[in-house]
Amino acid sequence: MKRTDRSNRFSGRRNGVSMASKAPPVAGFTLIELLVAIALLAVVALLSWRGFDQIVRGRQIVVAAMADERAIARAFDQVGYDARAAASDDDAQGSAITLQRDGFTIVRYLLRPEQPQRLQVIVYAVRDGNLVRRASAPIGTVGALRQALSGEGNQGDWGEVVLLPQVQGLQAAVWLEAQGWTRSQQEVAAEVTRAQRALRDPATSAAPLDRAAEGLQLTLTTKGGGVRRYERDYLVAQ
Repeated sequence: MKRTDRSNRFSGRRNGVSMASKAPPVAGFTLIELLVAIALLAVVALLSWRGFDQIVRGRQIVVAAMADERAIARAFDQVGYDARAAASDDDAQGSAITLQRDGFTIVRYLLRPEQPQRLQVIVYAVRDGNLVRRASAPIGTVGALRQALSGEGNQGDWGEVVLLPQVQGLQAAVWLEAQGWTRSQQEVAAEVTRAQRALRDPATSAAPLDRAAEGLQLTLTTKGGGVRRYERDYLVAQ
């Protein structure tokens, strides 16, 4: 009995020492939890990248659209500048603005410091998808003006610049006092003829030739970033 008690006490102490020396369990992530966390981080990174990419693309679209709008505004402003400088029908030997199938022509005054007043023929047309402005050399004689209007003059003296790319169509109309807007050059010529006949009346023979085209309407159709249509009206020589 005594040996048994000693054995039990010894065994208890040994067990107690053994139990006290055990290290506590270490807390951590399992492999599945790590894989789930990595997958979530990858999804967040992908969404962030796509959002950033959309922001960059949107900015590029806005910048391109603003550049197109500025180019269109500059083209319209140039037409307005030429229309305001349009010559009288007397000096232009007819209507200062003539209409063509794919454009129009303006005979304008060319004013330069310390130089006599000259005329200049400006042609607007669409060529190869571009809005082109062609300008003749300064004109000082009626013969040179007729050659420039007929295309028989020295074409090497003409300057040409592309005002606007990606143009699908150009339409021009002029305002005639008798009937309003027209796209027919025949009607413009008829109005000039009527005004010239009116000058045969002795009571009005000293008066200047009435201006046939009092207004200009320009319609542009562009194809950059989708088909768009722009329209602007101008007063002629005002």
